[in-house]
Amino acid sequence: MIEQAYIRVQGINGNKNMVSVSLEVFVNKELCLDGKPPISYFNYIFEPIEDENSPRWDKQAYEYLKTLSEFEGAINV
Repeated sequence: MIEQAYIRVQGINGNKNMVSVSLEVFVNKELCLDGKPPISYFNYIFEPIEDENSPRWDKQAYEYLKTLSEFEGAINV
């Protein structure tokens, strides 16, 4: 666990059956904004909701990630 870590979505790709979300992890937001390289990368896969009223994949990915134990207690900045 890294206190004050900053996690950024690097990419979202997929189809109606599965969506892959790639994350970059930085020690803090300042290092991210300064263009420093991430200290780690993570990938997650979820099954998107596909109906005409469903949120976009980026919104679904964010909501999915918030359900995972590793992001428990994470805050938005």
